[in-house]
Amino acid sequence: MITVVSVSPCVDYLLEVPGFMAGAHYRTEAARMIAAGKGTNVYRALAHMTAQEDSSMRVGLCGFGDTALYAPLLRGEGLLADGLVPMHSIRVNVTVADPESEAETHLKTPAAQIESEQREMLVKKFDSSLAGSLVVVLVGSLPPGLEEDFYAFLVKRAKAKGVHTVLDASGPAARCALEAGPTLAKPNRVEFSQFTGKAWDPRALDECLEFFGSKGVRYGVVSLGAKGAYLFADEQVMHCEPPEVEVVSSVGAGDVLVAGLAFDLAEHDRITKEGFRRSVAFATQSVGTRLPAYFDYQEGLRLTDKVALRSNVVQTAGRASQAD
Repeated sequence: MITVVSVSPCVDYLLEVPGFMAGAHYRTEAARMIAAGKGTNVYRALAHMTAQEDSSMRVGLCGFGDTALYAPLLRGEGLLADGLVPMHSIRVNVTVADPESEAETHLKTPAAQIESEQREMLVKKFDSSLAGSLVVVLVGSLPPGLEEDFYAFLVKRAKAKGVHTVLDASGPAARCALEAGPTLAKPNRVEFSQFTGKAWDPRALDECLEFFGSKGVRYGVVSLGAKGAYLFADEQVMHCEPPEVEVVSSVGAGDVLVAGLAFDLAEHDRITKEGFRRSVAFATQSVGTRLPAYFDYQEGLRLTDKVALRSNVVQTAGRASQAD
């Protein structure tokens, strides 16, 4: 089983308003409300992957959520909501998309305060989930009420049970968790620069390898948006670069990448070259819709063949070598 820890869920209200400008009155052409947040996105993507693969792998959700809005939206997608610790309310974010200019306006509300009793309930559910889990995914920002070393605390508990951990977070919470040595860490280039204090430099990949190795991270993945992602592991560096595609919205693409990597890790007890390529392909395919972490599985498989993979990439002192 793959368990996704979702501590900062939300509901996204998506509105489509042609010619949108602040200060005017409009009637929307389309409106949709969906369960969202990075943890929710990873959970959704993983559930889709396991269903399409006809795999025996199961996916579980361990996190917070309210029973009035968030849980019913999950169930409306055919997703289980049994692992939720109840919240009194959930934040609702609004996205206004203008199909004419292709611009999006995002209005985000603050996360609700997590009480000590809720934290204790989540830790108990997390501990219970470890018995049947191969991989635990820790993703997203921490809400008020959870200490900045909370992810590090969960990484240590999972490692003690021999369960792989996948980390996709930023800020102090991510820095603390990195020190605990998760199996896989997936920062984007900005987050990686924040961790190291240095600007992302593709000419110094050996330093990136050294950074992840120094933290005890088995797999380091740095995502680069349309430029794909780098994988650092076992003294090797791989780069996957997808083809150019039409971008409707990139929201949730990184979460699809994380889901693909977690699925590959659970299936093979390691990250494979093909699993890395396919994860990048699914993430790329997901940018063709405005709905976060939604993608066409079969189209993603077809796109995999168009993802360029360079392995054993070494770049130092402005020079590069590679082996395909």
